[in-house]
Amino acid sequence: MNHKILPAFLFLSTVFVGVADAQSNPPRPEMPSVIASKAPKIDGVLDDECWKSASAVTDFYLQTDDKAPEKTEAYVCYDQKSIYVAFYCHASRPELIRHEQSRRRGSMGSDDRVDFYIDTFNSLQWDQRSRFTVSAGGCQSERMSTGSVSKTEWRGDWYAGAKVVADGFIVEMEIPWIILQYDNSKGYLGIMFNRWYSAADRDHASPKMGTNWDPYRWYIWKGLQLPKSVRRPMAMPYMLFSASQKDTTVKTGVDMRYDPNSQSTAVLSLLPDFSSIEQGVDSVSFSYNEQQQGDNRPFFQEGGSYFPGSDMLYTRRLGDIDLGAKYFSRIGSLNYGLMHVTATNGDSAQSVSATNQYGSKGSLSAAVVRSDYQGAIGTTSGIGGGYNLYRKNDTAWDMWGQVGQANNGLGEGTGTRMNIGTNWGAGRRKLGYWAEYNNIDANYKPAIGYFPDVNFESYGGGLSLWDDPNNSPVKSWWFGCDAGESYYKTGELFQRNWSINGGASWLKGYSIWMNSGGAKRPPHQDRLTSTGVGWGQTTLFRGGGASYTSGNLASGHYMNWSVSQGWNLGPSLNMNLNYTHSQLDEPSPDAYHATQMIASFAYEFPTLTHERTVIGRFVNQDSHTNFYLAYRQNARSGMDIYVTLGNPNAETTEESITVKLLQVY
Repeated sequence: MNHKILPAFLFLSTVFVGVADAQSNPPRPEMPSVIASKAPKIDGVLDDECWKSASAVTDFYLQTDDKAPEKTEAYVCYDQKSIYVAFYCHASRPELIRHEQSRRRGSMGSDDRVDFYIDTFNSLQWDQRSRFTVSAGGCQSERMSTGSVSKTEWRGDWYAGAKVVADGFIVEMEIPWIILQYDNSKGYLGIMFNRWYSAADRDHASPKMGTNWDPYRWYIWKGLQLPKSVRRPMAMPYMLFSASQKDTTVKTGVDMRYDPNSQSTAVLSLLPDFSSIEQGVDSVSFSYNEQQQGDNRPFFQEGGSYFPGSDMLYTRRLGDIDLGAKYFSRIGSLNYGLMHVTATNGDSAQSVSATNQYGSKGSLSAAVVRSDYQGAIGTTSGIGGGYNLYRKNDTAWDMWGQVGQANNGLGEGTGTRMNIGTNWGAGRRKLGYWAEYNNIDANYKPAIGYFPDVNFESYGGGLSLWDDPNNSPVKSWWFGCDAGESYYKTGELFQRNWSINGGASWLKGYSIWMNSGGAKRPPHQDRLTSTGVGWGQTTLFRGGGASYTSGNLASGHYMNWSVSQGWNLGPSLNMNLNYTHSQLDEPSPDAYHATQMIASFAYEFPTLTHERTVIGRFVNQDSHTNFYLAYRQNARSGMDIYVTLGNPNAETTEESITVKLLQVY
């Protein structure tokens, strides 16, 4: 951290500690720990001796805090190797139980399933929690607090078994300690159990989570004797062969990982291959700014919550990487991360970041990013934090803020930014609000950060109202309105905007929404109305939707419409089609007409232990067309295989073949 950021971080840390310690926190429910005398067989049958003595919960609740209408039992115990979890999900109409997904880590949006959440540092932060999900058919999916990569052995494996029975379904899980980060000097963790009941399209959670899934309500799983679990060093080399009309190449590289203790991870990437990773397709809709896309590259995904966000470090600006190294860890309440990357074209970037949690009331983060980007040395730094001013039942009053500075190294000087805001969330059928203030200098230009608008001061706020009614065909409805205005630092109007939005969703899988708003952005006077519908949203791969937007934009008439539809053509084959037409007419100086069609399919070989899939994607944007085919095999252990015909990220179809082999040692 630079000389300005570090003293400020330390000073604010001291202030936050004093304030947080002065707050009284509501008591959280406790769950005693039980050591399993013998590990259970993970087969979806609750005949193991450990379940008779395990800690158990039978009180599950809707988000309204009403008692769940279907009975659910959950059990948890542990030993020095693993955590063991079991669910018995009773169903009054077992014929309605869904379990369509057959691919591990596949979408389970419409399947009956259970979730086990664990907050290994009791951080009360969603991005520091891991989630383990199992469907009624035994399909597994996970979200690791340290980030997830595709290779199972690299990420760390866990095991599940499921069985549909006469009155519901049963799930068992084994989660080895070695795949988790935790502080073994502590004797407690945070945990939560959840069941998705597809027939009613509802979560059944234990303990009571409230309408906002309040993190302060989780169980404290106490009295644990946590093991000193340390991973062995791992190496994951790959070999890639690629042949096209232009050339033939053979490339090798390696990722290395070492967890020196149960709280830390070090990753080194030498000549990593990102060429076969399919990135997002840019939308054809009009925007005044550059369109931001996510980054699917595994190196940047792993440990992502420990590093700066895209406003400071937009990794899509960096091309292929020759070298990547990162280290991330948690000590007590402090998370920190160090990262260095060197791109093939000579660009490089380094980041240092830290986040400290203060009791259950607030957190404070600081980060510095230094970059050598396109021949210029740039530096971006910032401090940000959030604090809970009031919390009772479903009512929460929070505030947040951040300050920062940036210099892109092009001789334009250093600019600063400031953002403060507050939010009042009152729960269902009660009015909530938010308000925010921003002040951004003209020279605040992060060299490799996504920050499109600068040189203004803005004020904004909004109101919201929603409900999640019980015993109603309507699943939820919502309404909101907001307004704001921004001024250049010289005093001229930058933008004045307003909008009204609302919508509803039904238990049968239908939804509708509408948004109307306007913005005065000299010299333009924008007025847009959008509406959309969705259908089939409770069925796997068979949902669709349509939207239409029309009005005045950038001094011209604007129209954008899109439609999408998915098909399930059998137990293993699914397809999806999306078509968008967008146009902005003259006299707008940005006038254009564009169409985009994306058609994709996936054939998934039915297996719960491996991922073997053939996929294809066809992208047509006006006169440019790209098509590719790929096969991927993600083994639970052993070699992963990727074969690609064509280039997933090219503008037009390329005649090429790429074969990649990957294995962990």
